[in-house]
Amino acid sequence: MPEQQLTAQELATILAALRHWQRALPQSVEAYEDIATDGGRFEPLSVDEIDELCMRLNHPSTKLFRG
Repeated sequence: MPEQQLTAQELATILAALRHWQRALPQSVEAYEDIATDGGRFEPLSVDEIDELCMRLNHPSTKLFRG
């Protein structure tokens, strides 16, 4: 499969969704828990881990998107 990159718009949407998820924690988020845990394979990210991920995704040295 060829390498695929996110667009700036897709990255912005991912960041917005992560921040929304972060605000919802630790309240019940059962509707999305299966996605966040890949069907129970691992624990969902904590609030702090989501914050770190957002910072990493948003850092200029992270090359995830084109444009």
